[in-house]
Order: sequence, then structure tokens, then C-alpha cells
Amino acid sequence: MTNKRKQPYPFGDKLKAYRRQIRYGNHNRMTGENLAKLLKYQLGESFFQQDIADWENDQSVVPAPDVFLAIMQLFSFHGGFKTWIEAQDLLTEYKQTARFIHPTSQHLTFTQTDYAHWRSLSQKINQHLPEHIRNQIDLLVDMDERVQTIANDIIANTHAISIEGHGGIGKTSLVVVVATKLSGTGVFDGVYFVGVRQGFLDNKGDYQTKGVQIFQLDEALTELGNQMGLVFSPSTTTEQKMTQIAHDYQQRRIILIIDNLETQDDILEFQAFINQLLQVDSASRLMITSRKNLDGINDRIQQIKLQELNADQVYAMLQKRDCPITQQNAHRLHAHIGGNPLAVRLFSGLLKKFPFDELLQQLAQTKSQWDTTDDDFKRHNNLFDYLYERILETLSPNARDLCWHLGMNFEMERGVKMKTIATDLDRINDPTLKPALSDLLDVYLLHYDGHSEVYTMHRLTVHYIRKHFLTST
Repeated sequence: MTNKRKQPYPFGDKLKAYRRQIRYGNHNRMTGENLAKLLKYQLGESFFQQDIADWENDQSVVPAPDVFLAIMQLFSFHGGFKTWIEAQDLLTEYKQTARFIHPTSQHLTFTQTDYAHWRSLSQKINQHLPEHIRNQIDLLVDMDERVQTIANDIIANTHAISIEGHGGIGKTSLVVVVATKLSGTGVFDGVYFVGVRQGFLDNKGDYQTKGVQIFQLDEALTELGNQMGLVFSPSTTTEQKMTQIAHDYQQRRIILIIDNLETQDDILEFQAFINQLLQVDSASRLMITSRKNLDGINDRIQQIKLQELNADQVYAMLQKRDCPITQQNAHRLHAHIGGNPLAVRLFSGLLKKFPFDELLQQLAQTKSQWDTTDDDFKRHNNLFDYLYERILETLSPNARDLCWHLGMNFEMERGVKMKTIATDLDRINDPTLKPALSDLLDVYLLHYDGHSEVYTMHRLTVHYIRKHFLTST
């Protein structure tokens, strides 16, 4: 039990006061339990609410220097200190209190530069994550429990996860939400994200490219190195880049995301890099998304097979998009198209234009022409082909033409600004450009992120456009 104080205890009072200045989670202030959990995550040791209470109330119980340094970092990250003077105040009080209990505390350093680093990190730690996904998190359905489970596993002892499943099922959204949740703890000092390929899958499931293929292994490593602040010279080999990144990964506490390993060739190309990252235990964590399974790649990878939404979740998703549909009809829709989130979103655009029964009847007629012996990939491909074709039929020639140009000429998954679109397509003074963009937004072929002011397309939309272009030329 915590000792009752009989005299003022400046360090404990200040530790408590600065902790209570932090707004954390759903709490108006960070609790002792919150702080204990974060310290456990950061240091890999068990801490409890009682430990915090002891430090704040018992002069004979003072945190060890490494623990106090972690507290300074967490308080700086979460805004416990409003100024460097406040951080310096707590540091001075700690050294005064701990000088006899922990003699090495006198050598502890936490500078104004350290304070500024952690303050700045809280504002920019997610800068490399796709903003158009981060800013649509509120539209995701029933993700909280899954996200919390994965986050708990990763922060505890799971070194790597792979999210596996069909395109459009929400793999990238899930890892972005998990990474955002983890980055908000202040435990990690960097979050880095690289998408692997730009191309498309044809009707046979074969990977095709149009023009120069980007983000193969060497280019992905260069992108990651730039994000991580590593310097590569023009003569730096792929193997040297892998070694430098792996060393940085193993020395720091970061989250690294490799998104969109679409084919077995992709997996084989990145396998050596993945294994090099995971060759030793480290505080960093790796997340991978893939259409293919990563069986046998590395024992440290926890594989997660992402499942489609159930009928009730489909209804909830349509409600979030203000779609005019009853729960009964949402269940009927689920019976016809399943619960792929992207497919549901695309269908919701049609539901705003046509009666539900008419759409369902047309879909049933189309499905009756599909080969019942098709495998899962082909059925998935047929459904999206139907949805894209049906949506494009509803658009004006101007909007359709713009859709093709966007998919063929820009890296739409990464986001493109309006000025770039207008300039590159020679439509700066074209009054029909904005209406065409608006039409594509209305049917979810395009998304506009107001925060970063960029237009984006889902990877499957780009795949469809490029596949259509190849087969029509």
C-alpha cells in the first residue's frame, strides 16, 4: 500500500500534475493505469497503476533512470509539458529526489532537442501513411475489436503480421487503422509505408504492366530509405539498402508497412528483405498486405485471413453512406454480391441512381451467364467487372473519358492534386473538368481527400481501367 505522505513531495506532485495535463483516449486526463500500460509497451517490463501511485506519493519509491527517461518521452509526445521549461522542471526535481536512491540518475540526459523531437513526432509520425485512407476511417464497419486485438498482439510480442485476402476487402485500411492506433501511443518513433506495385491483374489473374513498372524491390527500398532518413548514393546496391534498412529497423522502435504484395512473384522478390528484417528479435514491427498467403515465409509472421462483411455489417456500411435501403434488402444484396467492402461501396453508388429491385434483377441476369465452375478469383473478378461496367454506363462521355485518363496516366493510389490533373491533361481552362470529377466522386470511382487536397482511386479501379485499355487496344 502507498505510504501516506507527512510532508510535501515536490517530485511526486509535479509528476502527477504533468500526467494530468495529458488528454488520452476517451479520458479527460491520462490515468495512472494508462501510463503504466505505455511504460510496459515501451520498456517491455510489467508496470501497474500502483507503481505510478507509489512514484507520485512515496518519497522512498522513485522510478529508475531508464523508466523516468521513458516518462519524459511519453509526456513530451502526449503534451504533458506545455513548454520546455516544464519538462526541465520535472527533470531537475527528479534528479534532486533520486540522487541517493538511484545515483546514476545524475548522468541522465534529456535535452531541449529531445523534447522538441518528441513534440514534433506527435504531429508528423503518420505523415507517410495514405491520408485518403486515414481520413475515411469513420466509414469503416465493425473494425474496433479486430483493430484492438491486432494492436495488442503487435505491441506485446507479435513481430510481424500479414493481412491476406482479395482486393477491395480492406487489407490496406486495416493496417493503416492499426498503425494509426499504435502510433498514437507514443511508443514508436516512426511509421513507414511503401506500396509495392502499379499494374493490374488480367482476367486470368496474371499480372500485367502498362509502361514502366514502379516500386519493385530496389525502388521500394529507396522509398523506405528516404522516409527513414537514410542516405543512399547512386552506387548503393539493393543488398546494401536492405542491410541499412534492416539495421535501422532492428536498432529503433518503428512500424514498417509493405502494402500490396499481389502475386507470388512479388512475395519471392521481397522474401529476402522480409527475412532480413525479422532475423532477430527487435522492438520494431512489420505489417504486410497481400492477395496471396505468406505460408512458410517466416515463422515470426502471424497470418490473418481477412473475411468479408456479413449481412448486418453490409447494412451498417450502407447506412453510413446514407444509402436508401432497408435492412431486408441489404441482406438480399449480401446474398448476391457477398460482403466485399469495395463492392458494397460501388453498389451503393448505383443504389442512389436506380431502384433496388431493378439493379438486383439486372445483376441476377448477368450472373446467370457466368460459368458456375469458375474459381473464387474469377468470380471476384466477374463481380467487379460488372460493377465497373454498370457504373461507367451511367456516366457522361466527359466523365468516362476522364476516368480512363486518370487511371492510365497518374499514380492515383498515391493521390494527385487538381492542378496536376488539369496541367497534365491540358485542361487548365476546361470548364467541364470539375463537373466530370464530381460525377466520378458521386459513384465512388474517385475519392477526394480534403485534408491533403488530392484525388485518389482504389487499386482495383485502376486495375480495371488498365485491363480494359489493354484489351481494347
